Amino acid sequence: MTKRSWLTAVLTLAGTMPLAAQQAAELPDYTNDQRWGRLGLIDAAWVTTTIALGKSKGMTAEQIGDWIGDYFTTGWAGGLDARQFLFYLRWNHLAYPQGRVEVTTFSDSLVVARFNTALAGTYGPDRWYFGITTDELKTATLRWHQVLADFVGVRLDGRYDGDWLVLTLRNGYQAPRASAQIRWERAGWLYKIMAIEVIRIAKLGGMTPQQAAQNGVKVWADTWQGTDTPWRFFRWVAYNGMIDHNQTCAVETADAAMVKARCNRPWQAAVREQAERTGVTVEDYEAYMLAQEQGLAASLGFSWDAQIDGNFRILTVRRK
Repeated sequence: MTKRSWLTAVLTLAGTMPLAAQQAAELPDYTNDQRWGRLGLIDAAWVTTTIALGKSKGMTAEQIGDWIGDYFTTGWAGGLDARQFLFYLRWNHLAYPQGRVEVTTFSDSLVVARFNTALAGTYGPDRWYFGITTDELKTATLRWHQVLADFVGVRLDGRYDGDWLVLTLRNGYQAPRASAQIRWERAGWLYKIMAIEVIRIAKLGGMTPQQAAQNGVKVWADTWQGTDTPWRFFRWVAYNGMIDHNQTCAVETADAAMVKARCNRPWQAAVREQAERTGVTVEDYEAYMLAQEQGLAASLGFSWDAQIDGNFRILTVRRK
């Protein structure tokens, strides 16, 4: 038996031994700095292997940087000025334990900053890691910064001074741009804020959330005509709720006369964040919602019930 086959047999046997026969493992504890360092190392591997994947497909370092930059734009909202852009770039760069940023100019319209190549230590003295050189890493890095700057509306000039990326940033005064995901999240947040404000103003005027909801029912009831089954009514209520990107619903039972579903309550955090300013509670918000739902359902000949179950509402709609 060779040494390799003997070792394989021993390891296989060890894995099948009764637990009591195995030596108790003593697992080490790690400090936050050790965890942070490990996370930085893993991220370095992800960045490098992403570049290596593009290179294996015949892409240049510039093309890879363009692709990474385009992907990153999905998490940014445009219309930033130079100082705001620096703030976020610096924050991201300091996620690396080895990350260093030196700001040499900082004014309303001009920023100059130096970013070290935080991954250079990972590449070692031969400046090579996973088949990628530090020169390829630096080229791709500069390109994705240029793509991001163009997206957010900042004019960027970049160059390398040794292993330091020197960025000169100027205001571009470009109207905001954002991905569909960020727009969706923004729309959902504004919808919740508007509902909270309606309830707040109603309460200041001596109305209950339920009374405030009746005004909305009067406005919207005619637009629901033709919604003639419990399923269609539930579907449209759930569809409207999807303005919040965190809204989820699961149908538990359904037939021609009744629908029962479980939907989450994603508005709770936003309502609580605004509670001190507005005086509107989660209970107020959900009373307002329920009154609207019940009013619309009644106008169509349905009954609507909502029961709270933890972070979910159990919704039941029936034909009267």
